[in-house]
Amino acid sequence: MWALLGAPGSAATFRAGEWPLEVAVTADQSSISLGEPTWLSFTVSNLSDEPLQLLVGGDDRNQLGRPGSFTVLVVGRDHQRVPQPDAGLGTGGLVGPQALPPKGSHVFRLFLPHWAMFAEAGAYAITCRRLLQVARPTTGREFLQQPTSDVLVEARTDLQVLPRDAARLGQLIRERGETMLREAGARGGDEAVIALAWIDDARVVPYFRGALKIPSYALKFVAVQVMGRFATDEACEGLKAALAVTAADFSYAEEEKSPELAARIRHAAAGALGRSRHPAAVEFLVAHRRDESEHVRVAVVNAIARLPATRALPLLEEMARDRSPLVAEAARRHLGALKRTAETPKPK
Repeated sequence: MWALLGAPGSAATFRAGEWPLEVAVTADQSSISLGEPTWLSFTVSNLSDEPLQLLVGGDDRNQLGRPGSFTVLVVGRDHQRVPQPDAGLGTGGLVGPQALPPKGSHVFRLFLPHWAMFAEAGAYAITCRRLLQVARPTTGREFLQQPTSDVLVEARTDLQVLPRDAARLGQLIRERGETMLREAGARGGDEAVIALAWIDDARVVPYFRGALKIPSYALKFVAVQVMGRFATDEACEGLKAALAVTAADFSYAEEEKSPELAARIRHAAAGALGRSRHPAAVEFLVAHRRDESEHVRVAVVNAIARLPATRALPLLEEMARDRSPLVAEAARRHLGALKRTAETPKPK
C-alpha cells in the first residue's frame, strides 16, 4: 500500500521499510510550445541518516530507450489522457545499485516526448509513478542477493503547452545543437542529441551534419537517421558524406573495430538515401551500384525498385547478375514483382 502526501507539484513523503523517502518531479521548463521537447527530473531523496542504495536500470531496451519501470500519465482538459508513443517490445537492460547517501538524492531524467504526444496547447497535469527498491549498500554483485524494501511512489507536476512558436523553437534548436557539438559524450550532449533527434524541423539538419565530423559511432548513426527524414539539399549532402565514411573517421583504441563501424554507418546512410524524398538521393545511390559493400548494394537495389519501371528494369537485370547472392536475390525479387505488376490487366 502507498499514500501520497502533498499537493500537485510538491514533494511527497513515503516510507520504504524503516527509511523515509521524499520524491518530487519537475519539468525543465514550466511551459513549452508545441513541437518543443522537455525533460522531467524525478528526484528521490533519502531523509534518513543512513546510507542507502536504489536498484536502477533493467528497463530501457525498447525502441525509444524509455525506462519502463516508470508510469507517466499526462492529462489535459476534461481529464483526457494524452496519447503515448509506442515503445515496442521491452527486453530489459542492465540493472545495478545507485548510491543514495544520507540526506542525499538521486535524479532520474525522463524525456517527456517518450510518454506524451501533445497535439494542442493547454494546461496539462503530469503524474509519475515508480516502484522503488531500496536496500543498505552492498559491494560488487552482492546487490543481486540483497533483500530490498519496496515502495510504490508517485509525484505530480503541471506543464503549460503554448501554441507553436517558430522563433522559440529555432532558439532551442540553436542552443541544443551547439551543446550537442560542444559536449559530445557528456550528459548534456547526450540529452541534446535526444532532444534534437525528436524535433520535426529541418533546422536541426546543419547540426547533425556537423555531428558527422565527431568520431563517435552513436552520434554518426543518429545523424544519419535524422537527416534521412528531411528532403532538403543539406540533408541529402549530409547522407552522401556519410556514405563516404571510413575507419579513419572513428577514434577507438581497438583499431580493428573501426572498419566494422564505418561499414555500419555506410549501410545506414545507403538505407537513409533510399528512403529519402530528395529527388537526387536515389540517382546518387544508383551511381554506387558497384560499391564494395554488398549491404550498400542491397540498399541500392531497394532504391532502384522505387524508380519508374522503364528505368528500374534494366538496372535490376544488371544487379541480378551481381557477384553477391544476397544482392542478386534482392534484385530478382524486385524484378519479379515489377514484371507481375506490368502483366496485371488494368481495370477498364
